[in-house]
Amino acid sequence: NLNPRTAVICADFNVAQGQIHGLVAQTLANDEGIHVPPESIVVTVGAQEGMFLVLRALFAGPRDALLVSSPCYIGMTGAARLLDIPVLPVPEGAAGPDPAAVSAAARRAAATGLRPRALYVVPDFANPSGASMPTAARAELLDVAARHGLLIIEDNPYGFFTREVEPRPTLKSLDDRGTVIYLGSFAKTCFPGARIGYVVADQRVSAGAEAGNGAR
Repeated sequence: NLNPRTAVICADFNVAQGQIHGLVAQTLANDEGIHVPPESIVVTVGAQEGMFLVLRALFAGPRDALLVSSPCYIGMTGAARLLDIPVLPVPEGAAGPDPAAVSAAARRAAATGLRPRALYVVPDFANPSGASMPTAARAELLDVAARHGLLIIEDNPYGFFTREVEPRPTLKSLDDRGTVIYLGSFAKTCFPGARIGYVVADQRVSAGAEAGNGAR
């Protein structure tokens, strides 16, 4: 039996986007220390759809390139190839991608005429390597991204499963410059069959982006 408040929520059309965006925002604030308005959340059919949406929004021209930690989740590299986006690997060590290696890769890409647009990374229990980034490396990676004008696409399907007493902060929770776009999913934690994913993108969009030159 549903209590009266739950029954009203389920039966009422309410706002066009439904109720789930606010619930996701509340969950992110409680569990991850990520404080964003519900309007910045896009609910997707699994995180895979979120990857396609982010890539299509960010990569506007043939010079735009995606940096990825290597080895990388095949879902992201496959999506990039379907969209004809150049993929540039950044070697990953036991502690995840080295911020210095990311910086070097961005410089090499720019030297060849490419525009390094974003870096895709799974900071906690990366797929397939299982590597997790130390907190200091996360802060350094944010500094490197800001220095090179890179956006970071943070994919966090596994962070909830940490066995540490104090979980490491997400890149998104550390970000105070609008650098991180956050991909999340409930498919690994509680609703695998529902395939509920989401994207958190609270960056401001510039006039140049609206004209087709990319976000920010």
